[in-house]
Order: sequence, then C-alpha cells, then structure tokens
Amino acid sequence: MKHLIYLATFIEAAGIAQSGVDLFVGTLPADVPRGVMLIDPLSGHEIDEGLGGFFSSQIQAVVRNPDPLEGFAVAERVAKALTLERVEGDGVKVVWCRPMTRPISYPRGEADDIETSVRFRLGFALV
Repeated sequence: MKHLIYLATFIEAAGIAQSGVDLFVGTLPADVPRGVMLIDPLSGHEIDEGLGGFFSSQIQAVVRNPDPLEGFAVAERVAKALTLERVEGDGVKVVWCRPMTRPISYPRGEADDIETSVRFRLGFALV
C-alpha cells in the first residue's frame, strides 16, 4: 500500500485531487460523488525470488464523477500524472509507471453512476 500512497502524491501535485477529500487509496467511500481511488490488483503483487524485492505488476486508478465526459477527462489527467520513470520517495522506488489502457467508463451501482478506470504497469521496489 505504501507504493499507492506515494503514487497518490503525484495526483495531488498535479492538482487533480486531494488526499482524504477526493483522493483515496484502497477504497472510494460511497458518499463521495467525485473522486479518485488507487487500488492494487485483488491477486496482489506476484513475488519473484530472482528479482530481490523488485515487483513488476499492475495497479488501477478509478475515477468517479456524475458527468461521464468530465470523469473521462480526469482519468486522462491521472494517466498523465502517473506516467513516471525513475522516481523515489517515502520508501518507494518507482522504476516505471505507465498506463496500459485508455480510460474506460462503465456504470456502477443501482443508480448507474459512471466510473472510469485506467490500468497501469508498475515496476517498483520498497526501499
């Protein structure tokens, strides 16, 4: 989770969302109508004994917004903010972080609210 908290700082620095207000790690509260969430894959980050603490994996950014076009635009901004190479801080070294897909929008919940998602490839180590 430490890597997601570090990545969230780039979203915050880009002025997209603010931690604890509309930027969350691991959860996006139901009462937040507009927000960004970073999550790990449900399967976790696979451990490769030969990589010595380095992980090559995926993460996902989910954007919630009642306006589908605005949500898509925010997801594109998140993708740009998280296109990273060789950055380090807060006990995390990110070798690369790149979007794998264009944003995809889909209905969520009974009210068919719209969320938009972007998956990223991430190479990182905890230092």
